[in-house]
Amino acid sequence: MHAHFFIFIVALTSLASALTVDRRGAPKSYAALGDSYSAGIGAGNFTRGSADGRDNPCARTNGAYPFVLAKSLGLLSNGSAGNLKGEWEDFYSCAGDRLHQLDAQVKDLKSKKVDLITLSISGNDFLFGDVISACVFPYGLNDPEYYEQVCNQKLADSTNAIQNTTFWNSFLTKVDLLATNHLTKGGKLIITGYPRFFAPDAVEGDACDETYFLDNAFGRKLKMTLETRREMNKGVEEVNRRIESDIVARLMVKGVSFIDVDALYQGHRFCEPEKSANPKGSDPQDDTIWFNDINTELEEKAHWFMPPDFKEEDEGTPQDKIVQEADCGDMIAQVDDVVGDEKPEVESNEPGELISSLLGKFLPSDWEKYSVFHPKKAANFAVAEAIQAAIIQAQIDRQALLRSRISLWIFEQSWHRLTQLQQSISFVCDLYSSQMGKIYDMITSNHLQLF
Repeated sequence: MHAHFFIFIVALTSLASALTVDRRGAPKSYAALGDSYSAGIGAGNFTRGSADGRDNPCARTNGAYPFVLAKSLGLLSNGSAGNLKGEWEDFYSCAGDRLHQLDAQVKDLKSKKVDLITLSISGNDFLFGDVISACVFPYGLNDPEYYEQVCNQKLADSTNAIQNTTFWNSFLTKVDLLATNHLTKGGKLIITGYPRFFAPDAVEGDACDETYFLDNAFGRKLKMTLETRREMNKGVEEVNRRIESDIVARLMVKGVSFIDVDALYQGHRFCEPEKSANPKGSDPQDDTIWFNDINTELEEKAHWFMPPDFKEEDEGTPQDKIVQEADCGDMIAQVDDVVGDEKPEVESNEPGELISSLLGKFLPSDWEKYSVFHPKKAANFAVAEAIQAAIIQAQIDRQALLRSRISLWIFEQSWHRLTQLQQSISFVCDLYSSQMGKIYDMITSNHLQLF
């Protein structure tokens, strides 16, 4: 019994010590869902090979963090080790998508279950794009006071949308179903939040206070004041807080977690104090600002086939409507005063041709317009690395918990065996005492009979 007991202890102790973290246990399957921050609009070249065939319309690029992550996990096909070329079918993120459109992305997954899902959604629901258009890139022929009113209204609309309880309940339900129906046992669903656009430690009177982000005669309407920057950052902070508290905290037991991507952007936002000479990151030689600006040289030159419903989802910015609804005669009358020497040369003064020339010279293309304030490739690489680190840490935590449980089991089994041994020894001792007593009685009895 003693030999068996000690063999048992040695075997279990060896098992516990041999249980080490296997960092090679990476996800074998992965699907990315979400909006433009997940699709990677403006971060590289269009991808190919997605299951739904909508790589171009959805603005999916090979610089997006899901694509970078999929490559690091070895999930790309028809590619090479030295670049970001290749195909990946489980890329469902789509620029412009809102929460209700997540259903279509999930439907494309069909009955598939995967080890890892990443999700970025809700920015469009909270009108981030409208706020940026109204507060950062307003254009037209009205006075600045008009655009300031529009900006303030869009900020208020965004705040109200964020406080919509019905939305957060719907968000929770959709993530719950996604985790329940499409994660493998032990799988992870990681929600990535949004980064604040502007340096949080900026001060009034800095370079951005006097900066126009659309710096031409048609667009110099609102400077990027500290007050506006703080309000825009505040909206992002609240969205991240609600995602953590209202969604992730309630679904952690189902493998849902949160990555705070905002922390990664420290020192890489617009209007960083030490970037007073280049607050917008427009200088192509300085890639330390991680957001695309209107003047950022985008890698993709091919035409973007923006889906017809993209602009329908975007209710249209006030300046778009101004251009569409303005009286051509009134506009032409104002052009010389506003545009001056920057007025484009046209062969005729026909209103439609003049307006078309104005838009072509002073306004960005759709690809440039919708890429602004989206992460560059460097930012997406940082997010992909953070997700990888989270996966490794989760594995370390699981292994630590397993070691702890094994150690507890060993202790319980050891205590049980020791108790059994103690009982056996006690039994032997009692038996020995009983037998010795009988022997003593016999000897004593026989001795007395001799006399």
